[in-house]
Amino acid sequence: FLDNCGAQSWNLRLVGITTTFALWMIRVIFQKKRGVDWYALLHALISSLGSILCVYLDLFAAETLTGTPEPLRSCQCAPPLTSLHRILPAITMGYSLFDLLDGLTIGIDFALHGLATLLIMAFFCEH
Repeated sequence: FLDNCGAQSWNLRLVGITTTFALWMIRVIFQKKRGVDWYALLHALISSLGSILCVYLDLFAAETLTGTPEPLRSCQCAPPLTSLHRILPAITMGYSLFDLLDGLTIGIDFALHGLATLLIMAFFCEH
């Protein structure tokens, strides 16, 4: 589906910025209703379900798609298997800005978590 939308050539910085904007709108519109941070829940669902799909594809489709099985692909620093593998770090990079922002009121450990997540996801997006 993502490849049909041209995702293999999407600018990952733009994906991160778009994610931040979309989650910000959800945060503003829904706020914290019923004790739930809806923007955080949405990110958790997208990133966890997307990650499960990526692991499944790594285990059962990598050799079919590329001719090289996992973990050999990873050891060879091969490019992302699918567009989903490319985009998930950018989505999480966009979300990490909320951890940085919330760290201003929650505490330094939360801000450091956001900073570490931002730096690691930026590495994956830029590498």
